[in-house]
Amino acid sequence: MDTHILDKSHLIDNSFLNTFTKEDGTDIFTIYVNRPFDVETLYSLHNISTYTVMADGAANRYYDKFQSRFIR
Repeated sequence: MDTHILDKSHLIDNSFLNTFTKEDGTDIFTIYVNRPFDVETLYSLHNISTYTVMADGAANRYYDKFQSRFIR
């Protein structure tokens, strides 16, 4: 029996968000799709985004992560 174990790892570098400044007159669009996302990255993107679009189930995922902020 031939068994192979596939091990993948990904490095996501969002350090540009730490020092990013948006120039006046610049619009930033953020599009979320139905994929897992890091909460801290999401907050950072919301802070710099002019417009946010959630597609393909991303709104449900967003709501599930942050529903405590919506329901009081």
